[in-house]
Amino acid sequence: MEAEEKNQIPYELTAESDDERFYKTYYSVKNSGSSAEFLHFLGTLDKDELISRKLFIPEVPETVPDVLPEEWFFGTDRKKNIVIRKHPDFTPVFYHSHEFLELFYVLEGQTNQVINGMEFLMKAGDICLIPPNVKHSISVFDSSIILNILIRQTTFEDIFINFLRSDNILSSFFLSNMYGSKASDYIIFRTKDSNDGGEKVRKTILQMYDENKRKDLFSQDMLQAELHMLFILIVRSCAKNYDLPPNVNKENLLRFDIIRFIQDSGFDVTLEQTAGAFHLSTQYASKLIKQITGYTFTQIVLRMRMRRAKALLEDTGVPVSAVSVEIGYLNPEHFIRTFKRETGLTPGEYRRQKQS
Repeated sequence: MEAEEKNQIPYELTAESDDERFYKTYYSVKNSGSSAEFLHFLGTLDKDELISRKLFIPEVPETVPDVLPEEWFFGTDRKKNIVIRKHPDFTPVFYHSHEFLELFYVLEGQTNQVINGMEFLMKAGDICLIPPNVKHSISVFDSSIILNILIRQTTFEDIFINFLRSDNILSSFFLSNMYGSKASDYIIFRTKDSNDGGEKVRKTILQMYDENKRKDLFSQDMLQAELHMLFILIVRSCAKNYDLPPNVNKENLLRFDIIRFIQDSGFDVTLEQTAGAFHLSTQYASKLIKQITGYTFTQIVLRMRMRRAKALLEDTGVPVSAVSVEIGYLNPEHFIRTFKRETGLTPGEYRRQKQS
């Protein structure tokens, strides 16, 4: 009986929120067939209030940014790395990307997704992962319940470092998007097609939703543990029930052992060491890495260094000189010049901007 209660849908997910009531009115008036009535409705809207409440109205361009920033959902608390929320029903469809990793889960009903111009239907039990900087939109114009799990990009690698070291389709997907230019726009797991995995996934996500509401000292730790559990459940139960964009070769996505080796070997790893670990010639390893990722070996190591530096600058008070050593630059001046070349800011300027 207790397990059944934990798997029930919380009341607030079925109740209509203030934002949903607003969007439902907008949707109704817009589709009433009366352009005069719709123009009158738009004239009653307060742009500042829309921006303050983060309500998206395509006819008011200032309310719909091209890129949704992390701060909108995570706030200024740098210890807050995971957020789970309901996608408001009747939200206007708008094409956008975001700075964070997003996971859509269809709890009840269905939804239409458009990702980089490709449209497809998601049904109850489906999970879709969308990496940062991928253009997409979502349509929910009924009582379907869609949950969004948002994961801060800058801390993802630190939180799930052990998971990324394991050899599975999901860790390969993450690594390909973190360190490759030839990455996948999305991956969809059909959890209901697995034996009992779908019900376990559903239960874990509902537990995450409940934990997100607590907002106590240990909530983020619990969310991280539960998200890790969710990843394991997906890989264990749904490893064969997934979809990738048609132009992505599934076998190619699984060839990221080389990237994983570079990641695990530290920032001073060489191309020769990498090639030797896989019994390849240096020339062939270099060619293979460029073919798989779209980047050279040197560019990949640089991207890893910059990702780690950004995380340390944003989330810790470690001196710039110590950050430099941490990512493999014994000369802090060299690190500062490289960081500014890659980001347009010095490490100090970057830290002040992110922590202000």
